[in-house]
Amino acid sequence: MAAEADEPRRRRRYTTANTNMAQARTLIEQAAGELYPGTCAKIAAGLAWATVGVGAAPIDAVPPTASITSPATGTRVTAGFQVQATAADDQCIQKVELLIDGAVAQTLTAAPFTFTTDAGLASGMHTIQVKSYDVFNQGTANAMVTVGGGTGTGTGTGDDDGNDVTGGCNTGGGAGLGLGLGLLGLVRRRRR
Repeated sequence: MAAEADEPRRRRRYTTANTNMAQARTLIEQAAGELYPGTCAKIAAGLAWATVGVGAAPIDAVPPTASITSPATGTRVTAGFQVQATAADDQCIQKVELLIDGAVAQTLTAAPFTFTTDAGLASGMHTIQVKSYDVFNQGTANAMVTVGGGTGTGTGTGDDDGNDVTGGCNTGGGAGLGLGLGLLGLVRRRRR
C-alpha cells in the first residue's frame, strides 16, 4: 500500500497542475534523461515537443563517429568472423549498422557493437562498413577484409585443405618448358 502511495508523488516530481507547456517540456526532457541514461530519449522528447509547437527542435551539429576495431584492413578471415566496432556522439547513439558490400547485414542499438558475419559469406574480397546514427546525423568507417576459402591452385603456402593459398604459380603442364624453348629460338634468330 505504501508503494502505491509513492507512485503519484513520483509523477508529480516532474509536473504539477500548474506546470505550463514550456516547463512541462523541460521536465519531461529531464525525466527522459534520468530514466533512460545513455539513450536518445531526451532528444526524442525534445523533438516531440517541438513537433507540437512547444519550443524549438534540439540542435546537433556534431555527427557521430564510428570505427572498426577488428578486423584490421587487409586481414584474411574466414566466413562467420566477428566485426568489433565503436561509436560515439556528443548526444547519443541511436543505432549502429554493419554493411557487407553495401548491404545492411545487422543492426545493433546498444554497445558493445560486436557483429558476427554470416557463415555462408562467399570467399573473396568484401567491403565491411560500419555506420553509426544519432537522431540527426550519421558517421561512417570502412575496412577491406578478405574472406578466406579460396579455390585457387598452385604452389606456395596455405593450410592443409587448400584455403588461403598465397604465392606460387601454376602454368598448367609443360608450358614452362615450351615457353623457354620458344624464347631460346627467338634469341638465336636475332643473333644471325
